[in-house]
Amino acid sequence: MEPVTATAAAGLAMKYVLPAVKALGERVWDRVGEAATDQAADAAVGFGHRLLQRLVPHRVEGSSRSGAVSLREQDAVERVDALRSHPDHEKAAVLAEGAVEALLAADPALLAAISELLASAPQTAVRQGDRSAYVGGDNPGVVVTGDSNTIQR
Repeated sequence: MEPVTATAAAGLAMKYVLPAVKALGERVWDRVGEAATDQAADAAVGFGHRLLQRLVPHRVEGSSRSGAVSLREQDAVERVDALRSHPDHEKAAVLAEGAVEALLAADPALLAAISELLASAPQTAVRQGDRSAYVGGDNPGVVVTGDSNTIQR
C-alpha cells in the first residue's frame, strides 16, 4: 500500500466520520448497536464510528487510557463534539477535519493504522430517489435514466 499523507487520510476519514456524527448525534461516542434500514449507509456510519474509536479510543470507551491524553487528541474530541452539536455547520466540519489531520500528522503509527483501516472502507455511494441511478463502484459505461430512452451506437 502506498503511504498516505495525514491530510489525505483526514479528508478520507471525515467522509465516514461526518455521516456517523450526523446519524448518531448524541450517541456518537457510544457503541453502535441498532439495526438500520439502509445497509450501505449503516456500513458507512459504522465505519465512521470505528474510525473514531481508533482516533480517540479513550473517549469512545468512556474511560481514560493509561497515561495522559495528548492536547491534539483532546482537540479532536472537542472538535467532534462541536460537530455533533452543529452537524450542518461547514466550519465545524472543517475544524474537526483539521484536528484529525493534526492528530494523524503527530502520530505516524496512528496514521499507518488509520490508512490501513481506510483501505478497507465501504463504498459510500448514496441513492437519491426511487428512480435514481445507483452505481456502487467505478462505472466504465454510460448511465441513462428516465422513461422511453433509446440508445443508439
